[in-house]
Amino acid sequence: MAPATPGPGDQGTAGSAGGGQGQGQTPPATPDIPAGIAKLATDGKTVEIPVQLKGAPSANLDFLVAGEDGRPQPIAQERLTGPSVTLTAPKGYAKGPVWACAWFDEAGDGPDPKDKNTCAPAALKFDGTDKLVFDMEHPLPPPADSPMATAPKPEPPPGTPGGAAPGAGGGGGGAPGGAPVPATPPG
Repeated sequence: MAPATPGPGDQGTAGSAGGGQGQGQTPPATPDIPAGIAKLATDGKTVEIPVQLKGAPSANLDFLVAGEDGRPQPIAQERLTGPSVTLTAPKGYAKGPVWACAWFDEAGDGPDPKDKNTCAPAALKFDGTDKLVFDMEHPLPPPADSPMATAPKPEPPPGTPGGAAPGAGGGGGGAPGGAPVPATPPG
């Protein structure tokens, strides 16, 4: 999915609370994915989610649900800059379990299965008790009940043994080992 051209308001800071907290910056939105988890709060009720980032100077944070095909589907994205950020999120979000995964594009070349990534150990509750810690040097495996762990494996690339012929469609989904493939390039 190609990134959308950011318009006014597509770049901004994530909600913050308390003095001294770092600011997050939302990445440009892709056509189907809102930039910023706070935009999912359609009734105006929100909670704050403190986020700590270790082992990387910044990261892209994807909020994921299981798509109809069982693969991870991003519903919102945030850009984390600095070691501590507080995000504003919808209170009581109930459109299926939502997992959070962070990835760091060290090479600056966009999403790649080689990027450092890790996921929160459980689905978010959106009740004010969520606290996220992403340690890029000591990544956690995807939660066993998440779409990152249970998604169908991608098909081999075209032209490789077992791969589809060019133009035959197919594949995509997760990186080797069930790690999520980032949804958008860093903004």
